[in-house]
Amino acid sequence: MGKTMTKRGRLHYGWLVMVACGLIQLGDIGIFSNCGGVFIQPVCDELGFARADFQLYMSIITLTMAVTMPLAQRVLARANLRVLVSGAIALECVAFGMMSQYHSVYGWYLSGLVLGLGHAYLTYLLLPFVLNNWFKVRYGLALGLACCCSTLGGAIFSPITGFLIQNFGWRNTYIILAVCAFIIAFPSAAIVLRRAPEEKGLKPYGEGEEPGEHDEETVIPSDRGFTLGQALRSPLFWCCGVFVIGLALTCDFLNYISSMAHTLGFPVSTGAMIQSLVLWAAVLGDPISGSLRDRFGAGTAIGTLMSLGILGLLIIRLSGGMAVLVCLGAFLFGLGFSLLNMAPPLLVKQVVGEREYGRIYSYIASLLTLASASAAFIYGKIYDVHQSYDWALIFAIVSLSVSVLISLYIQRKTKNLWTAPAE
Repeated sequence: MGKTMTKRGRLHYGWLVMVACGLIQLGDIGIFSNCGGVFIQPVCDELGFARADFQLYMSIITLTMAVTMPLAQRVLARANLRVLVSGAIALECVAFGMMSQYHSVYGWYLSGLVLGLGHAYLTYLLLPFVLNNWFKVRYGLALGLACCCSTLGGAIFSPITGFLIQNFGWRNTYIILAVCAFIIAFPSAAIVLRRAPEEKGLKPYGEGEEPGEHDEETVIPSDRGFTLGQALRSPLFWCCGVFVIGLALTCDFLNYISSMAHTLGFPVSTGAMIQSLVLWAAVLGDPISGSLRDRFGAGTAIGTLMSLGILGLLIIRLSGGMAVLVCLGAFLFGLGFSLLNMAPPLLVKQVVGEREYGRIYSYIASLLTLASASAAFIYGKIYDVHQSYDWALIFAIVSLSVSVLISLYIQRKTKNLWTAPAE
């Protein structure tokens, strides 16, 4: 059963931390990020905003994240984690709920700034930082299970959001979702979350186990890896940067799945259901990729699911609006989309090792968010120019293909880099 118990027969607290991290992701990314695209059509139609102007608030979110992430990583390492994360959740809920009151696009820009500050702590940094402290082994599985909660939240709440908008209006829907996010995420952060096992008088999960219990899993010793300076001088580090840029540019297309479905003749509620299908596939993809990483390495996990994502986008592009093909393509794209939160920390750890992993990863996470910020504006402009998402799909396919090639190169260059006996 993959042993989740301590030697005394009790559930290791690390798995409770994993659940808490998952619920935080469900309330934060699952609602605030993954459901944001459902609002584009009704808000722009009612208030007369150009799509690119409205979607700029998403770019503000990611730009704010990118600028503040290196500092956020240092704060995460020093501050009271429960107070910090709980406060960030509360501020985000207020900012999201305030969108119900705006009549000018500048209101969304202001809320985007607040959401970006909160996301800097709660999205790409929190899970790798906390779970890397708690799991000596089964890190990939724990990360995958926690990450899948963000996509689970989107899968559940995307169709609910479409239903609420149609029946209660988009303004009331913003308030309802903000309350839901607070109820889901805040208690997990305030009560359960802990920075490291030492706070509970424990050791990380898997530390001190007898040899042979996890023979199939590659474990990097904690004292091996690059320093930040060494990483910045390594071509492999910058390969990771190119990888996450391509991945982010592709995955950001999720925000436009619902709108794309509308241009193909589907109603808003059906578009939300198709977006939900992407997220349900990603729910499966996260633990699958985590388990593949633990057993076969990060390269195999990443390459397999990203290839399926490319296939899915191709099917959508060639579907001709046929519902069955659009749904099949959306599902396959969702398997690739699941890697947005999973692949960067797994690949970066393989490249830089454990020595200064958290510090180095914060810079890669900044590149990831900068790419997302650019993608939001790029996709909006592509649609405004062509009044179609056909070229947007092609752009996403090319971006993901580049990332696949980079991941294969990194895998070849880093095999046993930090796990081979030290000279």
